[in-house]
Amino acid sequence: VPVLSKAALANFTGLTAASACNNVLLEHQLALEHKHHGHLRAIFPVLVGEIEHHSTLGALHGDFFEGSCTPMCQGGVTVEAVEGKVVEHLKRLGKGPLLLPGSARTVKATLAAITSN
Repeated sequence: VPVLSKAALANFTGLTAASACNNVLLEHQLALEHKHHGHLRAIFPVLVGEIEHHSTLGALHGDFFEGSCTPMCQGGVTVEAVEGKVVEHLKRLGKGPLLLPGSARTVKATLAAITSN
């Protein structure tokens, strides 16, 4: 169960192919690979909006989507360091090769897949 917030996803907007490994993205891609391999049935993220202050209820988390928490990711960007780590983890666990096509491993496609499960 990934917990997604604006702060957790903020770095996604600036990721490039040459970026260092982003562990949040790595965890999401590993979860998607495990699902594609048949080791997970579903991924259910908890989407946490920004803190809003209500006069009677106090501080509460707002709506993730209405609060513009989803970052604008560049299309077509695959972070090479993340992909290398995914391959490394799958190999170490004996799970086999990458099954998701390259187009499904971009930053934008990964975020879309995680938030649509």
